Amino acid sequence: LQAGYLTPPDIEKVRAIFVKGFREGLSINEMAKEMDKKVKFKDLMQMKTDTELKLTTANIPILAITSEARSNIIVRTESTRLAAEGSLSQYAENDIEKVRWVASTGVRTCPICEEEDGNVYNIEEAYGLIPAHVFCRCTWIASGLNDM
Repeated sequence: LQAGYLTPPDIEKVRAIFVKGFREGLSINEMAKEMDKKVKFKDLMQMKTDTELKLTTANIPILAITSEARSNIIVRTESTRLAAEGSLSQYAENDIEKVRWVASTGVRTCPICEEEDGNVYNIEEAYGLIPAHVFCRCTWIASGLNDM
């Protein structure tokens, strides 16, 4: 909590906003505005370890993300996560065994996603890999049998 992490009640509010947003077809910006109304975000600080804040030489916590930016970051990143998991679930239900990582390539593509672009995974190994980071824009596509 000292680092600015969300509390369990705040996480439930975020979940409810996603459920409502997807049901009603809200845009990312609309969901972010709804989140700003219902969740009191704090600045998010960098962590040195799981329990220790990263500090400057003057013992001041180092800012990772401002409170104003958090709703947009959460909505964008978690939308990517939910879309990736939904795709994997649909592929699994249709007996697709392999998926290919697809990065949104361009000047904003990070080294992690650039390296993963085109890699093929067994579907059960793919869960939890995307998003690879905050603001990740990657996705999965079904992959053919002779891709590996």
